[in-house]
Amino acid sequence: MTSIARPFTDFQITSVTGGPFFIGQLFRDKFNDDAPEYGHSVVAFWRKNWSQFVPVCYANMLPHENVILVGGAMTDGRVFRDIPAEIRHEIKAGGGLYYSVLKFSFDHFAADCDAFFGYAADRRALMVDLAAGFEHTPHEHLIVHWHKPLGRWRKKRLVEKIHKIGPF
Repeated sequence: MTSIARPFTDFQITSVTGGPFFIGQLFRDKFNDDAPEYGHSVVAFWRKNWSQFVPVCYANMLPHENVILVGGAMTDGRVFRDIPAEIRHEIKAGGGLYYSVLKFSFDHFAADCDAFFGYAADRRALMVDLAAGFEHTPHEHLIVHWHKPLGRWRKKRLVEKIHKIGPF
């Protein structure tokens, strides 16, 4: 069995310092903006060979008071197509790279927050978010992953507090 950090053959998921160094161009290609220098960059790397490690999937985990805001998630489809077919099938059967990045992040940062929040306006991303453990809130596009027991009042207060931020 593989660990959360190594969910597939020739893959490693890790939190990196200086995320834009690894995913800056991909971020510009996807979002037409610079990758954030803040937060924790979580990257899934594919070991193409022993001297080449390629970033394939990324998400930013931004601590905000006592929660983490999950944003900027993306997968490089061009690189994904270069991955051998048998590994691509393994990844798809395991829920996908973004799913694995989320699961790694939920485990890795669990002690650092009371909940994870996301803003999911993309239908495909939302499907993965929900499969990984996020759930809907009363506010359109705002989702939450409760990974520790919190009272109903505390949950409601956190949801309203994050909703006031707007899209992130």
